[in-house]
Amino acid sequence: MTGLSDSFEIREPPTEIDALLRDSNPNARLWTTVSAWLATGDLLTVSFSYGYLSLGGARPLWRFLAGATDYPVKIVESEAAGYWTVEGRIQKQIYVTLEFLNKWVNWMAVVGFQHGAGYFDWGVARSSPPGDARPRS
Repeated sequence: MTGLSDSFEIREPPTEIDALLRDSNPNARLWTTVSAWLATGDLLTVSFSYGYLSLGGARPLWRFLAGATDYPVKIVESEAAGYWTVEGRIQKQIYVTLEFLNKWVNWMAVVGFQHGAGYFDWGVARSSPPGDARPRS
């Protein structure tokens, strides 16, 4: 077993959808940190959000994700006036690989582009670490 036994959460900063569509490895930086914390077999929560300039702009993506996935999704008004986010997560904790995250982020970016999102951010978290995990050497 590798990794550290503490809980952790890491997020990528909001990234322009156009930039994500051109990036073949959008998780390179995130994965370096995640792999240092993972223990063999860890299940992670994968969360996301998209940025919009209006509630009306956010609704079509919210409807699409609610119908096309089993992700719990919601629209949230930002603390910054005039901004809205579509937020959610993958329904269940899953075993995550770099290949999976890259394909998932690409799909989510395409969906965001098709529904007029300006920005996308995502993150992973381990909230209940294995009891016998030990620090990596």
